[in-house]
Amino acid sequence: MKFRRILGLILSLAMIPGLIASGCTGQKGEGFAIYLTVRENPGVWQPSESPDIQDTPVISLSDIQAYDRNHHWLTLTSAAIERLAQLEVPVGGREFAVCVDREVIYTGAFWSPVSSLSYNGPVIVQPAKGQDSRVLTIELGYPSSAYVTASDPRSDPRILAGLAGRLVG
Repeated sequence: MKFRRILGLILSLAMIPGLIASGCTGQKGEGFAIYLTVRENPGVWQPSESPDIQDTPVISLSDIQAYDRNHHWLTLTSAAIERLAQLEVPVGGREFAVCVDREVIYTGAFWSPVSSLSYNGPVIVQPAKGQDSRVLTIELGYPSSAYVTASDPRSDPRILAGLAGRLVG
C-alpha cells in the first residue's frame, strides 16, 4: 500500500512540468488569425487607422493545417473552407484583418470570384460552395498584382512567427 502511494506521488510530480508547459503555451496568445472588420467595405489601411475587428476570427490558427510562405497558400480544414464559402461577400469585397494575437498587421478583402472590380491590396477569393480544394491563396491584388501600388505586407515577420509550426516552403 505504501509503495502505491509513493509511486502515485512520483507520477504526479513527473506530470507537473508537462502541465505547467501546456498552461504556458496558452498564455502566448492566439497567434495568426483572420478577422472580419467591423466596417464592411474594404478600405486602405493606414497604421494610424487600425480598423476595429469582430470578436471571433473567421479563420483561426486551428483552422490552418499549413501555410506556404513562398506562395501565401493557406491549407485549411474542410470546415473552414465550408464556413468561408457561406460568408456573404458582395462584388465590392468584404474587408478582413490579418492579425497576430489580435494585433492588426494588415487588411485586405475577401473577394467574390464573379466580381469585375479591381482591388489594390491583399485578397482572398471566396471559395465556391462544395469546393474540392482546401487551399486558398492570399493574393496581392485583384484580378492581378498589376493593380497594386502599395508594398506587399504578406511576409511580415510577425505573421510568420504567428504561424509557427504550420510554415512550409
